[in-house]
Amino acid sequence: MAVFSSVTHSIQTGGVPLQNMPPDDELDASYKALRSVVTHQEFKNVLAEIKSLSPPNERLQAAFTKLTIPVLTARGIPTPAGLRITIRASQEDSTGPTTSTADAAAAWQNTAGRPLLKIGGTFWLGPFLHWDWSS
Repeated sequence: MAVFSSVTHSIQTGGVPLQNMPPDDELDASYKALRSVVTHQEFKNVLAEIKSLSPPNERLQAAFTKLTIPVLTARGIPTPAGLRITIRASQEDSTGPTTSTADAAAAWQNTAGRPLLKIGGTFWLGPFLHWDWSS
């Protein structure tokens, strides 16, 4: 039985049916291929290596160098055709969301004027399937 059932074809967005959805068996194969990447033990090791680095800019550099198709393939991680990887970084404070200018100023002071860097990315397989990660 396909992971994505025929219900997929009846999904509607804003009252407009989704167009150009791949067949269920193609979605199922793509899902399994993406899952084989993100559940692979060596892939988990790569993410753990990245997350263990400090300061955050080292994590970002490691993400850009270790999360590439050639490097993942060399480490024995399956990389299905069409796999795309995006890396992103954002600044955030260590105190959580702020609700006022005073809160924002306090958060900025708490990090000595250096906002913490949050690093993440997305693994894409086709236009519909993706897996997000962050450190």
